[in-house]
Amino acid sequence: MPRIGLCRTAEWPSASAVARKTVEGAFAKLTAAGAPGFTVVSPPAWDRLVETHKTVMFPEMVPIFDGYIARGPDLISEGFKAQVADGRAIPPARLAAARAEMAARRADVARMIGAGEVWLAPAAPDEAPEGIERTGDPVFNRVWTLLGVPCLTLPAGKGKRGLPIGIQLIAAPGEDDALLDAAAWIEAALGAAG
Repeated sequence: MPRIGLCRTAEWPSASAVARKTVEGAFAKLTAAGAPGFTVVSPPAWDRLVETHKTVMFPEMVPIFDGYIARGPDLISEGFKAQVADGRAIPPARLAAARAEMAARRADVARMIGAGEVWLAPAAPDEAPEGIERTGDPVFNRVWTLLGVPCLTLPAGKGKRGLPIGIQLIAAPGEDDALLDAAAWIEAALGAAG
C-alpha cells in the first residue's frame, strides 16, 4: 500500500471546484482505506514550472514540426502553429537558463518524493472535453513532464456534463513499475469506497 501525498502545486487554483473536490475526495477515500497520507508542499521555485516547461518545449518543437507545417499548414491547428512560432522566438540564452532550471527542479523532486509514495494532483482543470478536436488544457501535465517523473491518470469522478474527471498519480523518478502497482491498489480502493 503506497503512502499518498495530496499535492497542490501553483496550478491548483486553475482546477475547477469539482476537479479539486475529486482529488481531495480520492485522498480522503485512500487514507480511509488505510494508506498513510500527507500533504506535499511544493517549493516556491516550482511556481514557475509551467513557464519553464514552455520555454524548453516550444523551441524543441521547431525542428520536429517546421517541415509538417510547411507541407500542410491547413492541417495544423493555429494554436499548435503559434507554439512553434513562439519556440522560434525564444533566445538561446533563455532556453539555456530554462534547461538549468529544469535540472535544478528535477533534483528537487528526486529529493522530495520517496520510494513507495504516490502524489495525487488534478489531471486537468475539469472534466474531459467533448469530442475529439482537442485533448484539453495540459497545465497540470506540464509540471510532471518537465520534472521527468512517471505519472498516470485514473478516472475518479464526473463533471457537470457527465464526462470523466481524472486524478493524476505521480511517483519518484524511475519508479514506473511501483507506480503501476500503486495505481492498481488505488483503483481498487476507490472502487470499493465509491
